[in-house]
Amino acid sequence: MLKHSRIDGQNFYGTIAVISAIVFAVVFSAVFIFSAFTLNKNLDIHDKYPLEITSNSHEMRKNISHMEVALGRLTSDTSAKNIRLVKQELAKGKNEVEKNLTYLASNFLGPPENVTDIKTALKELYSRQDKVLSMAAGNASLNDYIYGEMAKYYVDVDQKILKIIDFTKIKRREIAEKSAFFVYFSIVVSVSLLLLIVGLALLLQRRAARNFRERQFHDNILRIIAENVENVFILFNSRSGMVEYVSHNAKRILGIDYRDLRQTPQQLSDLCVSEDANPVSEMLGVHSLKEPVTHEVRLKNPISGKVCWMLASLYPVREKADDFGDRYILVISDLTEIRKTQEVLKDALVNAQNANNAKSTFLSRMSHEIRTPMNAIIGMTAIATTALNDRSKIENCLSKIAFSSRHLMMLINDVLDMSKIESGKLTLTYEPFELSDLISNIGSIIYPQAAFKKQEFEINVNVSHECLTGDVLRTNQILINILSNAVKFTPEKGHIRLRIEEMKKRFDSRVWLRFTISDDGCGMSAEFIEKIFTPFEQETRTTRLVEGTGLGMPITGNLVTLMDGAINVQSEVDKGSIFTVDIGFGTSGEKHSRQRLDIEKLKILVVDDDMDTCEHTALILDRMGMSAEWVMSGNDAIAKVVDAHSGRDDYDVVFIDWKMPEMDGIETTRQIRKKLGPDTLIIIISAYDWSDIEKEAREAGADAFISKPMLSSSIYQTLVSVSYKTHSPIHERNIDKVLADKRILVAEDNDLNQEIMTELLKQAGAKVDIAKDGIEVVNKFANSFPETYDLILMDIQMPYCDGYEATKAIRCLDRHDAKSIPVIAMTANVFASDIAASKAAGMNGHLGKPVDMDLLYRTIAGQLEKMEYES
Repeated sequence: MLKHSRIDGQNFYGTIAVISAIVFAVVFSAVFIFSAFTLNKNLDIHDKYPLEITSNSHEMRKNISHMEVALGRLTSDTSAKNIRLVKQELAKGKNEVEKNLTYLASNFLGPPENVTDIKTALKELYSRQDKVLSMAAGNASLNDYIYGEMAKYYVDVDQKILKIIDFTKIKRREIAEKSAFFVYFSIVVSVSLLLLIVGLALLLQRRAARNFRERQFHDNILRIIAENVENVFILFNSRSGMVEYVSHNAKRILGIDYRDLRQTPQQLSDLCVSEDANPVSEMLGVHSLKEPVTHEVRLKNPISGKVCWMLASLYPVREKADDFGDRYILVISDLTEIRKTQEVLKDALVNAQNANNAKSTFLSRMSHEIRTPMNAIIGMTAIATTALNDRSKIENCLSKIAFSSRHLMMLINDVLDMSKIESGKLTLTYEPFELSDLISNIGSIIYPQAAFKKQEFEINVNVSHECLTGDVLRTNQILINILSNAVKFTPEKGHIRLRIEEMKKRFDSRVWLRFTISDDGCGMSAEFIEKIFTPFEQETRTTRLVEGTGLGMPITGNLVTLMDGAINVQSEVDKGSIFTVDIGFGTSGEKHSRQRLDIEKLKILVVDDDMDTCEHTALILDRMGMSAEWVMSGNDAIAKVVDAHSGRDDYDVVFIDWKMPEMDGIETTRQIRKKLGPDTLIIIISAYDWSDIEKEAREAGADAFISKPMLSSSIYQTLVSVSYKTHSPIHERNIDKVLADKRILVAEDNDLNQEIMTELLKQAGAKVDIAKDGIEVVNKFANSFPETYDLILMDIQMPYCDGYEATKAIRCLDRHDAKSIPVIAMTANVFASDIAASKAAGMNGHLGKPVDMDLLYRTIAGQLEKMEYES
């Protein structure tokens, strides 16, 4: 006991001595450091003058620079207003410079001649500036003088100011170096003395503090571990039942304070889900264990209420080499994130497997779909080569090759569209269009297909807005996809109907059109409807009957979604299908013709055997301000016309349907002409291609033709065309006559394509010139006489200069036909962005490769007709 008391007394006095020494050292160091910083403060006060000299010098340089910039504006504008503004800025800058110079003259401690040199240089500079202002007032050219002669005076002033700045920096550096040395010396001496005293004190207390430091180090290690890992450590003695240690992160991970867990460790089993409580209880009650034990359990966090997965691991503590005592470490780890990661990895694996299967399925189907038409093309080519003397057999082979080529092209287009959709690169193009143009294009494609299968196809329209804004190409693609399927899956003599009606949606300013496509074809099963928009899905009972890629409807569904629309499918096996597509459009101003026609006074008679058509057409005509009547047969029409003529109130225009029972439209026209003569305009209405009956109808007395359904814009344009004796619509005329003797310049770098285009255009009666690249096509057009060429067919991807640049170059030529000559793009790039790019370059049309010759002829004829009409 005494020994321990003496040690304690020595420690007490030793501690007092150390504290006294430390206090003395701290006080001494504080006084010494305070003195050093006081000296430094005084030096700073002395140093402020160089700083202000430097600041004023830089301010002077900035003001002179502003004067130089202001004077430079006279090189581009010597107006009186600008000269006045420059004078004001020079005067302002001069005042600021003089202030800076006054301060330098008063406070600069360097050679006085430095300031004098600046004054002299400034005086010369001001004189030169006044000279520039005088020259500007006389409208003299100042560019060379300001940026040549004047520049050296600005540089001279700047160099003299820099001398003062350099001198001030040197003086300041000398003062700073002296001050820093004294401060550093004082601090080093003070700190050295302090460290010496503290070191001696620490040596005296070394033994006493060693255990404390070790204990603190261990506690810090445990704290760091607890704060940075998602594991709770519990050390307990199984013999005494006491918990010796619980890491402080228990509340963060388990929702229990570490102090509470030390008092009642059984809380762990109480927090477990009922079926996981026993393993934890067994771990806490273990008495003999030589190998680690682990269990995955679910614990409910009492704070968050969440059930989390935990890994409970029990480790025996080895007291000696082979001796396991009564102490154990229970480690509880949070597995929640690991479990989530495992689930994500499982999902990713499933998705990867599905993607791989989809890829394999895609390649398999594409291989089959591509090989089928390719086999037909190769096979028919081989058969044709063995039957060169059999014309009918060669024609049959060529027909099948053409059909297979179109099928292959359709497949490639579908795959490209699907690829763009899935990659998110498909964009919409919003531009004004007329609903009548959309309907006309659909009719020109679907009517021949339906007529070939002896089907009845009709289009009914009930809308108020005909001039819309939207992506007309994608809308056309959606409707053509659905209607083509309707034609394919409807038997002969079936019925297909497209109804377009306008809807109203609250809180939406757009014009919503509902396109309803119905047919009485083979229909679809409920199981297939659920996956109709899945790529490559085809109903097995119809696949053998009709060829297809299984991509048309997925593309359609994606396009409708991209256009913020909706599509609905109703179908029943062997009873037909109904597709309903809702799409919103913007509105655009009504499209007016360059030539105006007074139509409000016209008296119209509509003749059609369909009452809905008569009523709808009469309603449109009434809205346009015309007086309309209708009858439902040819005999009634003749009687009406004769009665009106007898009463000297003739009809101005008679619209007659081509196909009517008893007496068709041509015979009705013939009878009216016999009784009335040529005064009344007669326009034939038809939903079909009238090229086969055009000659007979005109001989009977028809003046023009118009397509069903009749819209206000198409009616107006037809009346304008007839009234002003303009050319009839393109499809009413012979393509060969339109292209006869027309000179067409073709830009194409591929020799085979050159040969194909030359031969096909010459067959239509056109004269063809070839250019092999963009530069050659520009040169050929530029070196030709005006109006030598009637149209240019422009390839896009060509060496030296592409089609876009070539078109822009042609449009910029200084000749009157450079702006008006039609330029049509021919390219394999057929997406909406490519069409927009060709329009932006100044092209009038866009055709995709491989070129559909019928479409090529119609497009060329249309551009030539339009050019003739506008001229």
